[in-house]
Amino acid sequence: EKPATVNPFKSIWIALKKMPKPFVRILVPFTFGNIANYQFSFQFSHFMGHDIFKGENNAGSTDDEKNKYQDGISWAMMCYVVYYTFQFVYGFISTWIIKKMGMKLVMFFSLLFLALGFLSFFFISNKFAYLGIVVPLGLGNLVYNAIAYAIVSLVIPTEDLAANFGVLICFGVFGQQVSNFGIGSGLGAIWPDNSRAMIGLSSIFALIGAISTFFMINPREDEAKDYQVIEDKNE
Repeated sequence: EKPATVNPFKSIWIALKKMPKPFVRILVPFTFGNIANYQFSFQFSHFMGHDIFKGENNAGSTDDEKNKYQDGISWAMMCYVVYYTFQFVYGFISTWIIKKMGMKLVMFFSLLFLALGFLSFFFISNKFAYLGIVVPLGLGNLVYNAIAYAIVSLVIPTEDLAANFGVLICFGVFGQQVSNFGIGSGLGAIWPDNSRAMIGLSSIFALIGAISTFFMINPREDEAKDYQVIEDKNE
């Protein structure tokens, strides 16, 4: 006999219809976190080269402008070293902090840190300051992703995780595309080549995400078992 084929679209549709409340509630801050963080991940290197180091990398740019732009890119890489190093270190204490504060509060502060960090792009032009600014940005990006996947893992039975992780990924990509077309292309047409504004305006979406965490539900450890019971009744 041929093995039964699995329709991924059908699996995701079924997962959408049967999502428990903790999963539904986490989708809002998770989506807004992705909207907020996309412009930073896309624009930060250009922001350093163009806005902070005053360089250019166009066909008609002078050698001096290109060198300044390259220096900015190099400094952005140094900031990313700090960004990812802090994420790595935080990973060792993440579980302890969540046990002390709870997922809801940790999620709130992570998105608030993103909002404040992105807002600072409007006002700060000192390259050394960004070595510190990327620390809360790295924390925020790590936490809103980690908590979302943790909640899905808690409230969804293991055999259904693939489809439900697919749903979560879809919402993350949706948030990124909202940022891409809404902020990057839409507002980018009003303020062309203004990465400072693109990143700074993203603070609005991070703040909305932070507010939405008040509606989150901290799932119980036995939530997956309860959900499995509901699944059996519906079959």
